[in-house]
Amino acid sequence: MRGMTLLLLLAAACTNKDLSESGVDDSAVEPDVDGDGFSASEDCDDEDAAINPAAEELCDGLDNNCDDQIDEGVLSTWYADADADGYGDDAQVQEACAAPEGYIAQGGDCDDSDAAYNPGAAEDDCADPNDYNCDGSVGYADNDDDGWAACEDCDDSDAAVNPGATEVCNGLDDDCDGTIDGPGSADASTWYADRDGDGYGDAASAQQDCEAPSGTVTDGSDCDDANAAVHPGATEVCNEGLDDDCDGQADDDDSDVDLSTAAVVYADDDGDGYGDADDPLQQCAGASGYVSDDTDCDDDHAAVNPGATEVCNGIDDDCDGDNDDDDSSVDLSTGSTWYSDSDGDTYGDPNASVAACDAPSGTVSNSSDCDDADAAVNPAATEVCNGVDDDCDGDVDDDDSSVDLSNGSTWYSDSDGDGYGDASASVEACDAPSGFVSDDTDCDDADATRYPSAAEVCDGVDNDCDAIADDGVLGTSAACPANDCAEILADNSSAGDGVYSITTPGGDFDVVCDMTTDGGGWTLALVINSVENGNYALFGSTYEDVADLQIDPATASSATTGVGGWLNINEFSYSTLRLASYYNGANTYWSNDIYPSELRIDFGQNGYLLYNDSNGYYWCGGDHNYTDSGSGQVNRPTNAPADCKGHGSLGHGWDFSTYDATNRGLTLCGQYSSWMYGSYGTNLTSYPAPGAAQAIWLR
Repeated sequence: MRGMTLLLLLAAACTNKDLSESGVDDSAVEPDVDGDGFSASEDCDDEDAAINPAAEELCDGLDNNCDDQIDEGVLSTWYADADADGYGDDAQVQEACAAPEGYIAQGGDCDDSDAAYNPGAAEDDCADPNDYNCDGSVGYADNDDDGWAACEDCDDSDAAVNPGATEVCNGLDDDCDGTIDGPGSADASTWYADRDGDGYGDAASAQQDCEAPSGTVTDGSDCDDANAAVHPGATEVCNEGLDDDCDGQADDDDSDVDLSTAAVVYADDDGDGYGDADDPLQQCAGASGYVSDDTDCDDDHAAVNPGATEVCNGIDDDCDGDNDDDDSSVDLSTGSTWYSDSDGDTYGDPNASVAACDAPSGTVSNSSDCDDADAAVNPAATEVCNGVDDDCDGDVDDDDSSVDLSNGSTWYSDSDGDGYGDASASVEACDAPSGFVSDDTDCDDADATRYPSAAEVCDGVDNDCDAIADDGVLGTSAACPANDCAEILADNSSAGDGVYSITTPGGDFDVVCDMTTDGGGWTLALVINSVENGNYALFGSTYEDVADLQIDPATASSATTGVGGWLNINEFSYSTLRLASYYNGANTYWSNDIYPSELRIDFGQNGYLLYNDSNGYYWCGGDHNYTDSGSGQVNRPTNAPADCKGHGSLGHGWDFSTYDATNRGLTLCGQYSSWMYGSYGTNLTSYPAPGAAQAIWLR
């Protein structure tokens, strides 16, 4: 320490020297080496900042506070424990910071050589004279003369305390049972549990004790110890039947009730649990026929209240101010199903429905419309013939017994199955019944070959039902001969040239008909060619070679065999006659019309002359009745054309001509007379050479 002080002094001297040299006086400054705030002259150890006069003395073998004492006031007392029983000998002590070996902090051992003796030892044997517990008394001592040995007496200094004493509330274990006071004390008080903390206890929870057990009171008059508001000191109020003041009466049964606390209740006449706001009553709850709820909108009907389900009945069942469909909470299962009536016929579409209390716009209650796009179709409609199930009964038109046949059709029996019906056998129906057709023009419904579009055949029957038999086929066979070719053409305007059948008083014949020349309808009455060498003197009422009338005159003109046939012209009813000539298969001449009023041809009869100046046609013929000048020239009437050629020996003959002087005409006079000029030129065609033919046509 002294060496350290010397160093410090030297350092200070150096410093002072420096300070002196700098003009500063440092003679009053002392060093503090350890920087603990104390100078070396004050500090007992200026090299340890933990040691200084202000330091706390620690039990560490050092003079921490520089008071020249070591560990003063901080040493502990330690007792020798030779018998290691946990108690030391009070006579064997040491002061030290830590327990010396064999020493402990607990003293009080009255015999440190025997571990059986110590303050904690038991003294159970009242006959043992040893003071094991070091309390200064032996087991059988009775220091308080209470008749109980010290080893039995829990307090042998107080005669009132012993195992035979009565426990009283005095803070002592009077009867030495180990319990001080308690429920068994003779003068213990009765305490009652006060669980609700209202100062009143539950009489059913009474207990004896000297001091009040926690949560108990001396008053046991609480009638509900679970409710702090209920006790004898409380005010009776309206609170759903509680006996607030524990007087045995509750609410309106208690004359002391404070009605200012009463709730307003409302009459519930219909017993649905909801009251009528217009019928209030102020009293404690529980009044018969009254409830606290005032939201019933109809207290005469138990089914109407805020808790009810809104149903479809025109009533505000749940008291929300809305009825039925105006109420979003309505139970539509109680409503009706409504069906769309798009066509407005008051019948709904079964495939378009909505549940509602009342019919939404455009809906109806029934679902029997089978076509909701057509107002004319519904169960109330009249079934008519239109291919539609108008009355929605599943049947259409004739499948429906209720159909109105006034707009149907008349159908006619077609017994023969030719597609045409019998006008005298008809029914009214929408559609044709089996065996019936719409046409009523069949003229024979028992004959399938006779109907309006049938082909007319030559059978004397009206096949096509036009009321004319064989029309269009007249003359096509001997079965249906015509009177002449004109009748055939009138019957069938499309008839062409050819051979047709005609009938006359003298018989039925097949003759050639010219259906094209100048309107057609010409009947061939005579045909003769230039090689025919028959006896023309026999022209008369008989008919010869009528088969030749089936040969076209043009064809006959070039025939190399004789062709000659004729009919009795006068048996025909004709309006005009024409003559024609043919040469080598071609027609070379048709005359003008010759009218019956102007000309008569009667083969084989006495001849006479007829003529008409207006057309120049005439005929001369006959036997020996001509005026003969004797020169062989036939005398002709005045102004008659001079074309009737005379012959030396006039026989049967006839001559046709015109005014044309260059045309020598068509002449037949006698059996072997000249025939005609070829093409009416200069070349005569004579018998028997072929190449020419002549014909008479009637119409």
